[in-house]
Amino acid sequence: MKQKIEEPNQAEKDWIEENLARARELVGKTEEMAIELEDLDDAFSRWLDAHDPQKEDVNPFINAFGIAFGQHLVDQLGLKWVVVIDDQGTEIAVHGQPGDVLVFPPNFVSKRYVAKQKNFFSLFYPEMRKDIETIRQYGKKKPWWKFWQINSYHSFLKKLKNPP
Repeated sequence: MKQKIEEPNQAEKDWIEENLARARELVGKTEEMAIELEDLDDAFSRWLDAHDPQKEDVNPFINAFGIAFGQHLVDQLGLKWVVVIDDQGTEIAVHGQPGDVLVFPPNFVSKRYVAKQKNFFSLFYPEMRKDIETIRQYGKKKPWWKFWQINSYHSFLKKLKNPP
């Protein structure tokens, strides 16, 4: 099945809003207040330290943190919420043009959870922003074998291996 990118339906938009509300609770922000990346880092670290996977379902938290990060990408980089359907299933993502930029924020958070990584929102965002701006500058889809062949990505990987 070829990948399809669709607008979210009303139920999916409601799900996004519910997860944003949960994220606001986790970071201690009201609806009028913006959730900053440092807020997400602090809240995720606190939650990860207190989380017991035997007693608490991880998915609502992964989704809340992921949706809050995705909303930051939407607000700051002009991406939009979409639903991606392919052979692997259906997943929420943020998407933008030019360059066919596609980011899966809950999946991004899930991988950090498995690695028990902390303080990654503010670490990843600047490089992600730079990569997205570079992709958009070229205004076309990169060949699949060159998707992450952006110079700044290599410095980004070094930061992951040796966090500040």
